[in-house]
Amino acid sequence: MSVQQASGGLETGRAGGNTGLGRVRRWKAPHMPAVLRALALLGLAGLAIPIGVFALRYVEADPGLLPAGLRVNFLGHPIAFVAHTTAGGLALLLTPVQLLPWLRRRHPRAHRWIGRAYVAACMVGGLAGLRIAFGTAYGPVAAAGFAALALAWLATTLRGFLAARAGDIARHRAWMLRSAALTFAAVTLRLEMIVLVELRLDFSVGYPAIAWLSWLPNLAFAEAWLRKRAAPRRAPGPATPGSRRRPAV
Repeated sequence: MSVQQASGGLETGRAGGNTGLGRVRRWKAPHMPAVLRALALLGLAGLAIPIGVFALRYVEADPGLLPAGLRVNFLGHPIAFVAHTTAGGLALLLTPVQLLPWLRRRHPRAHRWIGRAYVAACMVGGLAGLRIAFGTAYGPVAAAGFAALALAWLATTLRGFLAARAGDIARHRAWMLRSAALTFAAVTLRLEMIVLVELRLDFSVGYPAIAWLSWLPNLAFAEAWLRKRAAPRRAPGPATPGSRRRPAV
């Protein structure tokens, strides 16, 4: 038997012939970025679900459920306040579901219908949030921060919806990721309020800062993620202008 014949038989065995060795399958380690994305999504759901469920309690329109600072805002705009908290809580609950790659691939129709519910919740929550932003008891800086959040939430969600209607899926996903980051402001706001209470800081100073810090870092993180994914991979040869990818905006 020649060396070529021997090597050919070995290759046949590796390709999965009828021999016992051909049936052996090597275990492949999971793709680490996919694992990290799954862990991040699990962590997001672990934070979003309890806060979203808690926000739905405000549908009872009971002022006793609210802290003293928010009670003033509720009494001034009860319908808008309940609409904002209820719709925002629903959008927060739907966010982890819509980010599931499995749902988008296996059940695109369910993804579209849940997406429509998410868009409707964001529209109601954003418009109501814009109404109650100027009713805050913590001054114009806090009012401006929450109003800017409401406008950004409305704009990113609407642009993502219109991109989907136009069939531009890449742009749709980019804008919806920004929308999800702003929806998640409900979580970061509460986490920052816990820090505010634990550090015993003055709410008249800390809360106006939270009105901005609850969503600007989220949006910045989403932008950094989108730009990182859109950046071209390094190739052995020199890069050409045509090979550079532009981020979806």
